[in-house]
Amino acid sequence: MTTKKNNSGKNVAKEDTALFRKMVQDVTPLTHDKIEPHQPPAPSKNKATPASTSAQAASQGRFIEMDYLVEISPNEALFFSRSGVQPKMLSKLKHGQYPINHTIDLHGMTIEQAGGQLHECINTAIAEQWRTLLLIHGRGKGSLANKPVIKQHVNRWLRDTPEVLAFCSAMQRDGGTGALYILLKRQRHTS
Repeated sequence: MTTKKNNSGKNVAKEDTALFRKMVQDVTPLTHDKIEPHQPPAPSKNKATPASTSAQAASQGRFIEMDYLVEISPNEALFFSRSGVQPKMLSKLKHGQYPINHTIDLHGMTIEQAGGQLHECINTAIAEQWRTLLLIHGRGKGSLANKPVIKQHVNRWLRDTPEVLAFCSAMQRDGGTGALYILLKRQRHTS
């Protein structure tokens, strides 16, 4: 086996060099060495309606089946908070002290059905200016693998939803680790 040194001074087998050249023979060299940063589209100045918000969320694929999820046990308590949420607000949420504006039950649904229902509920909550939701996802004890499939997806979906300020497992009276209290951002009105 014949070897020679490459530009970095390391030995490279002649066969490796030939293979590399063959693999890159159809590659066109770049004409410049600068990368233009991705510029997201400018936000629309028109106030979004629930229908357009719905279409936007659907296009983002927000509430779809995920390949990678954090393993959660059926009785595991969930908690999430965006930075800046005041501890007093989190304490009120954990103790179920916010009035519930709406309850959504995803218990027993498929992932696709649950995603659609949650999508609709979040859009309605924004339009109606609801602040707190009670989401029942179940513990997954009736699923094929005895794992909380909907609970795992909800945990991921809500973390990826900018309108959600915080969520935590509910008090036992409201479903315990089979349900969540969700605190939504206040919607600002533009006149």
